[in-house]
Amino acid sequence: MTTTDRTDRYVQANGLHFHVIETGGDGPAVLLLHGFPQHAYAWRHVVADLSVDHRVYALDLRGAGRSDAPRDGYDSRTLATDVFAVLDALNLPVVHLVGHEWGGWLGFHLALAGPERFTSFVAVNAPHPWLPHRKLLPQMWRFWYTALLEYPVLGAWVIRSRPGVLRWLLRRGRPGLPGPDVDVFVNVAREPARARAGQQLHWQFVLHDMPRRILGGYRRQQLAVQRPHVLPPARPGPGHAVEISPGVVVVEDVLGRDGADPADQVGVERRERVVEAL
Repeated sequence: MTTTDRTDRYVQANGLHFHVIETGGDGPAVLLLHGFPQHAYAWRHVVADLSVDHRVYALDLRGAGRSDAPRDGYDSRTLATDVFAVLDALNLPVVHLVGHEWGGWLGFHLALAGPERFTSFVAVNAPHPWLPHRKLLPQMWRFWYTALLEYPVLGAWVIRSRPGVLRWLLRRGRPGLPGPDVDVFVNVAREPARARAGQQLHWQFVLHDMPRRILGGYRRQQLAVQRPHVLPPARPGPGHAVEISPGVVVVEDVLGRDGADPADQVGVERRERVVEAL
């Protein structure tokens, strides 16, 4: 993403101001949703290729990047309402939807609530709501670190005062991520209002989404989007570094450029070449 071909837009939606990076030509619209503790800048390498023949929009979600960070509204239902309102403000009736990590989880809520708004949906490194307990429970230990982030008061304090935790999260999926790139995300996430937003994002998941998932609240719902896909990380582990997985999946597979099945894993050699170029 270069500074010459991008537009930083601010739209008012659902009572807040949202920052959106817009770039590309007159092709189909693609909406990119980031994870935590990132913001729209995380998609910079992906946008460069997608924008050749698509109109690309990378959104800063509520509490992230340059969007407003109110004290509440970080449950999935409100976040989904935000995104629908942003699409309306941008006059985008239908888009390709791509979400990484938290953005992928939110994408499921969007696709369930308004499937007619999405030509396709790809969730990268995000578990789907129908994962059986027998497969989910053995993997829960991988998310031990969320206990440091989700509890009221403690979580915001950790995000604000212990930047090493966020640096570790970002480098866990990509150990070689340069310091300046890490700082782009960490410095913003540590701002007091955004630190509380990060804590609330995790806490609202514990209060609402986790019980709904455990009790089978998603069981009777089905995705009606034409092309839904769930893709694992390019490397083992949570893979918070969005440049690796979405860089492979979005550019090569999401919009069907090379005819590949997006549900297939990318070959190791091909994946390593992409990673080296990031």
